Amino acid sequence: MIKKIIGGILILASLAFLINQNFTGAIIGTSYISFNLVALAAFIIGIILFIHEIGVKKNLAAQILKSGAIIDDPKKILKIARKMGYDEGREVKEGYQILSHNHPITVVPHHHLSPGVSRNILKTLSSGESNFRRYAHA
Repeated sequence: MIKKIIGGILILASLAFLINQNFTGAIIGTSYISFNLVALAAFIIGIILFIHEIGVKKNLAAQILKSGAIIDDPKKILKIARKMGYDEGREVKEGYQILSHNHPITVVPHHHLSPGVSRNILKTLSSGESNFRRYAHA
């Protein structure tokens, strides 16, 4: 959020400087060019900061695990998964599937979640790796 604010301030300040310079136009020489280059650089850096903050997907599950919070409501877990970019799959006997690139990675039960189940689901969401056991068939 702070990057977005700083980026917005840089964009507005550089635009205000450039507009002011175009209206006054009294500065002649190399200082005028260098001020415009500084304003242009500030504008570009501001756009990069602003866009970077928007484009970064936050790992909400990792933040929740780090904070030590326990989420026992399945609807909240599904909401976190959606915010992180996961898809909700079909409803199965055990609960709701969470999909990553059309492959199930975990299932969120219909009922209240125990602390252990909640942590396991959040670990799966934070890593993006499936928590389903795979057995080698001989």
